[in-house]
Formats: sequence, C-alpha cells, structure tokens
Amino acid sequence: MLEIFSDIKFWNEQTPYDLWVEDGILIKKLPVKAEKHPEGAKVYTCSGQSVLASGVDVQVHLRTPGQGEKETPETGLTAALYGGYGAVLSMPNTKPTLDHPEILEDAYAQTSAASQKTGIAAYYSSCVSKGLEGKELVDFFAMADAGARAFTDDGKGIEPDEFMRAAFRASAETDLPVLQHAEWSGHGGVLADCVLSRRLGLKAYDRRQEWSFVERDLKLLREVSGARYHVLHVTTRESLNFIRRAKDRGLNVTAEVSPHHLFFCADDIDSKNTSFKMNPPLHQDEDREALRSALNEGLLDFVATDHAPHEEKAKGSEFAKAAFGTVGLESSLRVLLTGIEEGWLKAERLEEIFSTRPAAFLGLDSEFGILRVGRAFRAVFIDSSEESKFEVKDLKSLSKNSCFLGVNLRGKICAHYSRSGYHGF
Repeated sequence: MLEIFSDIKFWNEQTPYDLWVEDGILIKKLPVKAEKHPEGAKVYTCSGQSVLASGVDVQVHLRTPGQGEKETPETGLTAALYGGYGAVLSMPNTKPTLDHPEILEDAYAQTSAASQKTGIAAYYSSCVSKGLEGKELVDFFAMADAGARAFTDDGKGIEPDEFMRAAFRASAETDLPVLQHAEWSGHGGVLADCVLSRRLGLKAYDRRQEWSFVERDLKLLREVSGARYHVLHVTTRESLNFIRRAKDRGLNVTAEVSPHHLFFCADDIDSKNTSFKMNPPLHQDEDREALRSALNEGLLDFVATDHAPHEEKAKGSEFAKAAFGTVGLESSLRVLLTGIEEGWLKAERLEEIFSTRPAAFLGLDSEFGILRVGRAFRAVFIDSSEESKFEVKDLKSLSKNSCFLGVNLRGKICAHYSRSGYHGF
C-alpha cells in the first residue's frame, strides 16, 4: 500500500516535503504537492510535525526471561514504540541469566510475538560470566552464534582481569562489543554524597567506583588488538578524562550517557521518589555539565536509556532498601528535545545520538539510523513545539518507576512508523 506523509519536515530542516512510502520503503521525497497524490493512496497530513529516524537503544532491561512482574515483552516493546525507539538491545541480568545458547534462543522466542505486533526489533546481549558471578566464563562463540549482539555482565562490573582479557579477545574475534557496567562490588553506596544522602544517613556511592574501573579496563584494552570496549552510562568527569585520552591514543572505545544523568544532578533528587535511586547514581552539577559538553562534542557517542523497570514493591518508599533503576524508554526523546529548548544540547546532534550512532554501533545501520529514499522507513513523528508534564499515563511500561514523573518536558511524539507500519498516537 502507498502511504503519503504530506507537509512534513525532516528534523532540523525548514523545507516541508511529501514522503511516499510503499511496503515500508521510502520511495519518494518531493516538495509539497509537486505530484498529484495517486488515487487509493493513504494520505496523512503532518503539518507542524518533524520526522526523525527511529531511535536505537543500546541499554534496555526487557526483563525477559523470568521477570514478568517487572516488564513483559509486550509492555517493554510498546514502551519503545511510544518513545520513538525502533530497536533495543536487552541486558542479560534476567532469571535465568543469559549465559547459555538455549536460554538466549528462548528469550528471542518469548519476544517474537510482541516484536511482530509492535514492529520493534529486539536484540539480546550475552553474559560474560555464568550467572553474573565472575567465576566461570560463558562460551562466547556459542552465544554469538545464538544471536548475542554484545557481551556484558551489566548490573555488575567484570572484575577479574583475566575475564576482561577473555572478553576482549572474544570481542576481537567476533566483532561484538564488550559493554562495561563500571562498578566494583561490595561498596554499599546508595546515593552520591549530597544533602539528601547525608540527611537520610545513607552511605555515599563513591565516584571512584566508576572511574577507577574505566581506568583499569583501558589499560587491559591496550593489550588486545581489535577489541571493542564500550562504557555504559558514564556519570563522572574523571571517566570522561580517561575516555578522552584513550580515544586520542586511537583505542577502540565508545561511551554513552543516560537521559537522567543529563537532566538531573544529585541536588535535584526528590526525597519522595525512589526512582531517583539508580546505578550509577546522579552526581554533582559539575558532572552533569561535563556530560552535556561531552555529548555535544562527540566524546560521548550516543544516549542510551538504561530502562530498568521495577514493580512498586521493589522500589518501595525507602532509598536504603529500594532497588536501583528508573524507566526511560517513553521519556528519553522528550528529555533530549527539552535539552535543545534549554540550550544544553545542540539540535544538529539529536538524530546522531538518538539514531545514527547507536544503529551503526550494533550493526543495524542498513535498516535504522538514516532516512533516505530507497531505504526502510523507520521514523518517529514529533511536534517539538509542544510541552507538557510527564505523567503516569505516558508510561506504557508495566512498571511506573520514572524519575521524570511531574516534570515538564518538551515535545509530543505523534506517531511512529516501525517494521509493522504506521502507529498514530
């Protein structure tokens, strides 16, 4: 079927076009009314809207298999659809953990129906160590053959040097990245040192947990030619300094930042909302400013949500006992649009950090990341002029633990064209 999206602008451009899409492929990009619309075409009038390549999220917790009380494949992928993400990479800290080919294949099977319904591509990463216990390595090559798109012990750092070396060697041979959750075990920190953590008598989450881990990893990376190293959810200025030096030396290192670390700092934490307890934590305003600058200049390669749904009981009301994590799929794009409006994010960086770079990172750039005639049309339709309060009704996730609830955010996501076609909201 021929679908025409009339009077729509490409992101960060001023000229409106008519876009002709047939069987999910963008076949024409024409000045408005340059050609008569063929009889029988489905025409959508999109005045005031911009079209942006669908996002690719490199860090999502779909909680499949075994954690259906937190998220299901359908609720998680529906959240991605409504948030403008066309593809997601799910983390392996599930029940059971994704440490064996049969478990990985089962995760894909469990997600298949929801993926077909929503049109959202769902991929999975493999553990580095069995059970995330840091005692026995997985069979990297069997996991790659079963469909793993990355190796990580996300939720825990890969601590033994020999395990990190083994993961780097597997990365070099498979061309799959190693994603590092940079945190040493056993520190017991809850929130970064701030007014609230001191008032509640909570043990501070030392910033050294992250940057010293990154420092160690980069030393090991120099030993293994061809390995791909990626730092998940960077939060500190020190980590940025190590990443900069590594890139200057030509090491194959990439890094991401999460929307909540761009938007909030430790002084912004709402004492009544335990969704502000996340791992790694919010640090100081100086760290937030450094992250924003690093994203604008390209030192940080892209944004990933670290979408971490938890049921209400797990988050509770006490920071000391609450599980770490906040959801992020539905709010991420609007946070970035708010950053553009407030001036801390360059408009020309949006598509690159939301779509193009993460798509290339996961090897999905033949389908995602670019809107161009002759390519698959994977696109999100937005009205960046609107602003509204982010509310529970905006969450399609099964869990509702969002640190953005009650916050005014820019933009409205009007529709999404995914693998399953056009979805108007």
